[in-house]
Amino acid sequence: MKYNKRKFYKEDPIIKQARISITPFSWFDDNKINLKI
Repeated sequence: MKYNKRKFYKEDPIIKQARISITPFSWFDDNKINLKI
């Protein structure tokens, strides 16, 4: 389920922009961002 969520977030431009604005290290904070969302 985690991989599906990541794929969905990556495909969504709004979520992608939000992730980039939250932190430049989005790759390392994937788990934290998933918990927030």
